Amino acid sequence: MLRSLTTFINKMTHELEENLNSLQNYKEILDESTIVTKTDYDGNITYANEAFCTITEYSHNEVIDQPHSIVKHPETSKETHQSMWNTIKAKNGVAGGY
Repeated sequence: MLRSLTTFINKMTHELEENLNSLQNYKEILDESTIVTKTDYDGNITYANEAFCTITEYSHNEVIDQPHSIVKHPETSKETHQSMWNTIKAKNGVAGGY
């Protein structure tokens, strides 16, 4: 019984490590090909990839914990920006530009 449990745990550990490696690979591919930010519920940036920082000319330190609106285009209306955040808060995501 103990041997089969140990075998099972080792198998699950190996599968978990493989899945984590796959997720890391996907993240790297995404970060290389896409501008990515993550925000908290209030719209403050909690993650920004290198592509985002390059395009916006902000450093990671400058954007983390800042409202995402710091990169809002000046011609984007408050209504459009609010609509975008309402969509995101509804967990529908936003692709493209606002």
